[in-house]
This record gives sequence, structure tokens and C-alpha cells, in this order.
Amino acid sequence: MTRKLKIAFYFNDRKNYTAGPTINAIRVLKELHKRGHDVYPLVEYFEDYTSTKELIALGIKCYITPYEKYTSDAVKWFNKTLQEINPDIWVPNYSCRAGFASKNLLDVGVPCFFTHRSDDDLNWGQALFFSKIH
Repeated sequence: MTRKLKIAFYFNDRKNYTAGPTINAIRVLKELHKRGHDVYPLVEYFEDYTSTKELIALGIKCYITPYEKYTSDAVKWFNKTLQEINPDIWVPNYSCRAGFASKNLLDVGVPCFFTHRSDDDLNWGQALFFSKIH
């Protein structure tokens, strides 16, 4: 039997957004939930969070906040929310804003997986930095 994991996963959402990383996050989280894992979406939204409502309808507890203007305010929210969740795995996904919250988790041994959508030095640098902060 596979161990049940607590997985915190970041994405952003907006009104009627039906493409890109948000839809990929919804697909991944629905599948992980279906396999019995506890998933905790951390969602920043613009105007509305249309896609996130699919997860809410499945009974998934979503942590939702309006997109903060300043990264420092967003990082405070990520840190507070992640401390509450206490995940086994943190996926800041493709967001440097969410990635800054990785440091505290990495310091206590929680794996962090930063994704990227381009095979270039900048994206690889961000992925390495936010997955293994020194």
C-alpha cells in the first residue's frame, strides 16, 4: 500500500481561465486526490478562481487569497499557510513568489519541487534554487 501524503501545491487562477499551468495543476491535484493523497492547493487569484472551484466541488480544502501586489506579503501568506498545513511535500510549481516559502520547509527536510516550462538557464536556475536553497 502506498503511503498517504500531504501535498501542498501552488497555482494561480483567474476568471474563466482554461489553459496553461492552472489546468495542469487541476488535473494533477484531482488525480492525486483520487489516489487517496491529501492535497492542499494554495491559490492566488485575479478577480475570480473559476478553475479552483472544480477542486472545491470534490471536497478538497483550498487555501485561496487575492493576488498580493508585493511579493513580501505573498511570502508571509505562504509561510503562514504552509505552517498550518505542515505538508510532506511542497510544490511551489513555477512561482518564485511561492518558491521563497521553500526555505523554511527545506530547512526541516520537506522536499520542494519547483517546476518550469522552458529548458533555459533562467528556468533551470529558479528550479534548482527553490528546490535546494543553500
